[in-house]
Amino acid sequence: MADTVKTMKLHIHMDDSDISSVEYMTEQYRLACNFVSQYIFDHDFPMSSVTLSNRLYQTIRSEFGLKSQMAQSAIRTVTARYDGIRTQMREKPYKFKDIYTNKWHCIYRNLNWLQKPVFTTTGRSCPKQRLQLCNRSKDEYNISIPEYTGWQNQSYF
Repeated sequence: MADTVKTMKLHIHMDDSDISSVEYMTEQYRLACNFVSQYIFDHDFPMSSVTLSNRLYQTIRSEFGLKSQMAQSAIRTVTARYDGIRTQMREKPYKFKDIYTNKWHCIYRNLNWLQKPVFTTTGRSCPKQRLQLCNRSKDEYNISIPEYTGWQNQSYF
């Protein structure tokens, strides 16, 4: 049985205090993701979410003030990013032709080839549903949730 995927366009009208709260939360989430990424990079790429949760959960909750679900989401988001990078490196090995022997060589790469951690930048920080805020006007924001794609030309509100 095939799953039906739907997309919903949602407009949320917020006052200035709500806007600043959402912006603060997304910034803290971004900083938590960068913290987790730096930890993974500095400690030889431990990719188990359980191991990372045991080591970093309390630190993320206390230093960044995130709720439990957001703290866990930050860890899962960063590990998923590194898993994606590892897959790309495995599928696209480094290839070169030796100028002396005229033979092609193939070197399979891993995460140790990375020279710096993968950081989340402003505008790409997003909680579990990849929340993206696009400023439309002073009190209206458009929130896009890419996981729920598919609903088209249907009104639900």
